[in-house]
Amino acid sequence: MPKVTRLVRRYCGLMTALVAVIFTATQAAAQDYQLSGPDGSVRAGYFVVEASLRESAEEPVSLSELQLQQATSTDFNNPKRYRFFGDFSELTATGVPSGHYFLRLVDEQGQSHSNVIEVTVDHYPLWQALSLFGIGLLLFVTLVATQFYFFKRTTTQASQGVKHE
Repeated sequence: MPKVTRLVRRYCGLMTALVAVIFTATQAAAQDYQLSGPDGSVRAGYFVVEASLRESAEEPVSLSELQLQQATSTDFNNPKRYRFFGDFSELTATGVPSGHYFLRLVDEQGQSHSNVIEVTVDHYPLWQALSLFGIGLLLFVTLVATQFYFFKRTTTQASQGVKHE
């Protein structure tokens, strides 16, 4: 009995290794594109994702037939999908709320055609945005008031007959 058990274990090990090699080869063949995105955290709420064709891709699917999936977990439950327009190699995602996202290219059936990348969006705090807006408003009001003051001064002097050289 121990010989049979050893033989079954070797057979199962061999079959497991074979399935792993086939699965890895299938995954590598399906990845026609290499996705690249921003390095580090994104503060502005938008980012650019670039898809470049891998040299090892034998019969790649056109980018116009693929979609960019965006999800909050690596299992891609309830993903958002963005369609590439034409054969452009870059896509800009805008209006993205703060959070941690995973992105990949998939076809209509959901089969992956690229690697998975991670993007973290961390917006500036509201107080900082409002402070910058307030400073800009103050500078704008100062500029308009200065122009209005000098316009009034020039028209007053012109009506009194003062000549400027």
